[in-house]
Amino acid sequence: MADQSSQHGIRDLDLGERSRVTRELHDIEQSLAILGVQMMRAGKAVSGMPGALHPGVGQLADKLREIGDRVGRLSKQLHSSRLKSFDLTDSLQQYCRKSADESKISVECRCQNVPKELDNLLSLSVLRVVQEAVDNAVKHSHAKTIRVDVQGSPKEMRLLIADDGIGFDVEEAKLAAGLGLISMRERIHLAEGEFDVSSKKGDGTRVSATIPLKQQTAAKIG
Repeated sequence: MADQSSQHGIRDLDLGERSRVTRELHDIEQSLAILGVQMMRAGKAVSGMPGALHPGVGQLADKLREIGDRVGRLSKQLHSSRLKSFDLTDSLQQYCRKSADESKISVECRCQNVPKELDNLLSLSVLRVVQEAVDNAVKHSHAKTIRVDVQGSPKEMRLLIADDGIGFDVEEAKLAAGLGLISMRERIHLAEGEFDVSSKKGDGTRVSATIPLKQQTAAKIG
């Protein structure tokens, strides 16, 4: 009966709400795929780093519970028919304001020439990457300022999330990449883009990505 109820709920949604459901389900699918890769490495020794281990089952279980919570929230939204349309620029700005309010860290957000009708699934991937990068900076960088810069051009989108925090050893992080770093990299690669992290101890961190845009999307930049 629950499955039939969900199916009726989906049929009753308008086009914008259907797009939102599709985005969320695609994002959950990506999250599960990334989690699968991480589970294959769980608890194993990190090459070139004696004594270091990849994230263990406990951390992965937390990630799985987070995905489960997202499925639950989506289910409730379907039953309540209160799904909202998705605008990347507005979502980024709201998220940065919320992060600044909660962390008491200055989180600056600048969006320029972001396509008005950017592919829905790509929009959600960009939002998730920015969220992960900012969350990491809030939790680990001890930064006073975090800057988010998202720019569009006729051929691509460029992301930059930079902080003035304590920084870290990038080569060491590559060998023992945490869940957040792996998730960001995989999302950008799935979008056929390029991803990079640069940092020095005591000199902050820069997370950057370049994502190619399809011709029909690029034409609608405004």
